Amino acid sequence: MGSQGQCSVGTSRFGLPVIVVVLVALLSIWTPAGAGTRETSERGAIDYDKGIVQAVGRGFAPRNALNEEHAKEMARIAAKAEAHKNLAELVDGVRVKGSTTVVNFMASTSVKEQVSAKIREAQIVKGSEKWDPKKRMYELRLEMPIDAIGDLLLIVGPVSFEFAYTGLIVDCTGQNLTPTLSVMLFDQAGNRLMELVRPTYRATVVQDPSVPHVGTYTVERAKKETKIVGSNPLVVHAVGVRGNDRLFPVIAAKDANKLRRLCKSGTARLQKRVVIITD
Repeated sequence: MGSQGQCSVGTSRFGLPVIVVVLVALLSIWTPAGAGTRETSERGAIDYDKGIVQAVGRGFAPRNALNEEHAKEMARIAAKAEAHKNLAELVDGVRVKGSTTVVNFMASTSVKEQVSAKIREAQIVKGSEKWDPKKRMYELRLEMPIDAIGDLLLIVGPVSFEFAYTGLIVDCTGQNLTPTLSVMLFDQAGNRLMELVRPTYRATVVQDPSVPHVGTYTVERAKKETKIVGSNPLVVHAVGVRGNDRLFPVIAAKDANKLRRLCKSGTARLQKRVVIITD
């Protein structure tokens, strides 16, 4: 998932060199504590690690179906319609800025139409289609990238290469941080340091049972993701989080000063340069 960032010194917004951020956090929204970057419900899931929203749909064949094939096709149409409905509800709940969700950004008809169009473009997940002849039920999953929504709702700007650091790694291990599409970093005095837009998420331990365990994700592993953080990322550490929803990392004083030194007047943004790692 691509990302951007904006920076400010103290409480003044904007003005940031090229920085890549890795946040280590713990998600606790719909899933139990320790669930990492994945929010799940009966409708489907929002996976911040993979950068996708996925919805499930189930449909039943009508009693007046002409034959088995007709029953199967009618059930498939019903399942796809339900998956689109569930996907729309999941997308509405994706956090954009703080606890503000996608649905709060759709006040204008134009934005609603664009978001709806993106949902209609969702693809059926390969291997997810199943037909149960006994229950006469069809099941499938639809999937779309979170970036498809972020591109519509968040500012996209140019990358600025003004400092030696190619990126930034923010270690938030154990801070129970809640993922969102736009993340604000604070210092311990409550001053805003930087806004991160459209971050990519990583979990310290793989949560998806279909993915083989590959060991704990650490800052050292993050440094090896050079396509995201570059060859020379700066590492800073979070000592807490702000807000009732635990949305905003609080950076240690020494490290906050490092970020301030990277900030200057004017405007600079990150693009495809943010990774958030969760516990």
